[in-house]
Amino acid sequence: MLRISLAAVSLSVLLAACGGSETETETAATPPATTAGTVAPTGRPMASASMVETTWTGSELRASDLIGVTPDGDSAVLNRIADGEDVSGRNTTGARLHLGLPAEADLSGLTLVVSVTASSATDSPAPFLVAYTTNRKGNSGWNEFEASSTPETFSFTYTIEEGDDDNGDWVGISVADGVALKVDEVSLSVE
Repeated sequence: MLRISLAAVSLSVLLAACGGSETETETAATPPATTAGTVAPTGRPMASASMVETTWTGSELRASDLIGVTPDGDSAVLNRIADGEDVSGRNTTGARLHLGLPAEADLSGLTLVVSVTASSATDSPAPFLVAYTTNRKGNSGWNEFEASSTPETFSFTYTIEEGDDDNGDWVGISVADGVALKVDEVSLSVE
């Protein structure tokens, strides 16, 4: 505090010598006001739309114990490799992508649009499930879609519950036995 006072006195003397006014200095030295609502009750900043907007290629999907991922250029073909229950919560039992943003910013109250561009890797229709999970505050549950052999974008919305969650979030994609789903792209945006 003493340094600031000495600096202010020195600046006042310098301004007086140069013909400036002390009032201008006080106005310029006032810190800018922060925008209300930019910091969440968790102490982390609120996530902005530009922070959330993310696009992954299908080849970035990671396999799980139930769903295999075979890279195909920037895409990936998903198929079931083991029996088991499809779980949409935590980090999901589907092939998955990780969003580390919640460790840096609070997503509470945001409505996300989750989109998957996919097609059947065979001539048969490819039913599949997609979920968004916060890993702590809930999840969207499985959203059901069916892809044809022509790539199409499938989307759903999910509103993040209020509360503290500094774990990473996940997008999971699951398929039934015998289904081969080609995933080209997965994206997140804010509605």
